[in-house]
Amino acid sequence: MKIITNYLFKVRQKAILSDLKLFGWKIYTTILFFFLFALIIENIFYLSTEVRTNILFIFSSIFLIFFMWLIIVLFQVYYNSFERYNLSNLARKVGYLVFSKNDTLLNAFQIESSGGLTSSKELREQFIAKTIDVLNKTNLSNIFPSKKIDQWKKITFISLLFIGLIILSFWHNSTSAMYRWSHPTTEFIPPKPFDIFSSTGHVNILGGENANVTFYTSGEKVPDSLIIEFVPLMLDTNNDSIIIKKVGVTDNKYNVTLNEVFQNYQYRSYYKSNVFWQPWNEISSRKFSISVTDRPSMNDFTATIFSPNYTKVPIKTQKANQAEIQAILGSRIEVSLKSNQKLEDAKILLDNNKKTMVTNGKIAEYSFIVNKDLEFSIHLTDDRGISNRNPIPFRVTMINDISPEMNILKPSPIIELGGDQEIPIAMIIKDDFGFSNLQLAYEIQRPTYINAEPFISMFNIPINELDKSRQELKTTWDLKPLSLMPEDEILFHFELYDNDVISGPKKTISSTFIA
Repeated sequence: MKIITNYLFKVRQKAILSDLKLFGWKIYTTILFFFLFALIIENIFYLSTEVRTNILFIFSSIFLIFFMWLIIVLFQVYYNSFERYNLSNLARKVGYLVFSKNDTLLNAFQIESSGGLTSSKELREQFIAKTIDVLNKTNLSNIFPSKKIDQWKKITFISLLFIGLIILSFWHNSTSAMYRWSHPTTEFIPPKPFDIFSSTGHVNILGGENANVTFYTSGEKVPDSLIIEFVPLMLDTNNDSIIIKKVGVTDNKYNVTLNEVFQNYQYRSYYKSNVFWQPWNEISSRKFSISVTDRPSMNDFTATIFSPNYTKVPIKTQKANQAEIQAILGSRIEVSLKSNQKLEDAKILLDNNKKTMVTNGKIAEYSFIVNKDLEFSIHLTDDRGISNRNPIPFRVTMINDISPEMNILKPSPIIELGGDQEIPIAMIIKDDFGFSNLQLAYEIQRPTYINAEPFISMFNIPINELDKSRQELKTTWDLKPLSLMPEDEILFHFELYDNDVISGPKKTISSTFIA
């Protein structure tokens, strides 16, 4: 039996376990700080999906390489070829710590391994027995002290406490960063201190006129200046140039004038980041157009919305700078405009269906009923036979009348009738434009041994204010006229109708109640 070799195997096992513990605490502390660093970097820069994916891929590759290296090391240890855990090195190290002669254990290991080729069996066994006797009295924990492990435990605990305090101090930012790291393929838009909007929107002018554009910002920060960029739509690099103007703020407005405009432009306003750690490079408004033409144009455009009478919604008007029109189903929209030229003809293109507008000099009018979402544009022809250019597209968004709602407060789903034969009713009803009717439908079921058909009926519950969109109703249902008998059961529910006369009243039915 190879006593010394088996002992060295135990020493190697203890050495590996001690090194793994120390290495584990070091790795754990390193990962904590990498985790904190990743949160800080993500909070500052709002990394792109490509960067986040690449970083995670690199860390995964490092982990895979480390795992493969660990497997290789285990094979080397198994075959006693890894220098640090070689049995001879371990014998030398333990002998240095335990014996007065540093090479005692190494000699014993070599003698045992040689099988007694150079010494007598009796002397060999006596030497090995004496050596193993000393080793058995030695505590392996003294050979591999845990002082460094305990130190790294403290370092890890302090690091964990420090990182935890930082995360708690910036909880919202930290959790947001962790969420973005957990979704590396999702692109997140970094928050911006303000947004830029245009007050003028799309601009239509005649050739040679000045174009006045205005921007404003909305947000926590008001920049002291913005850059406004004008780009010709038909850019000729030999003859045209991009116009860039920097304008200061006045009452949160940024005004600039482009003098004597003879071609179409696309313009926007933007603000450049002046520090590298901002998560955004640029804040920009939408792009708007300046249309320049001597063709007939709409000097005045009005869309008047007449909602259905039952809605009681007042008449609304919109101008040309509002390209989206919202209207309730069944509304009538009257479009009227005044051109800068006397009109020979005016057409309105409703979802690619061309309709003729009524014209009178420079004025054109047309009306239509809204029954779906649609787009329209207006095409003008003046008395010279010249038509307008780049008509503004308008979009009509239809608003549906939603179904009514009711919240039954009383009665309970299952009730026991008292001697007064009455059921108190209380509910809250809601609708966007009002109601037309509230009904209670009921069915009286007799006991099965009577063999009688159920009695079915309904009656109206009065609503005092049909046009009020939200109201609470209270009433009492007197069941005495029904002449109920013992063991009779009443199943009933409520049916609420709104006042939609365009597509028909919409009905909401409550759940079934049992009395």
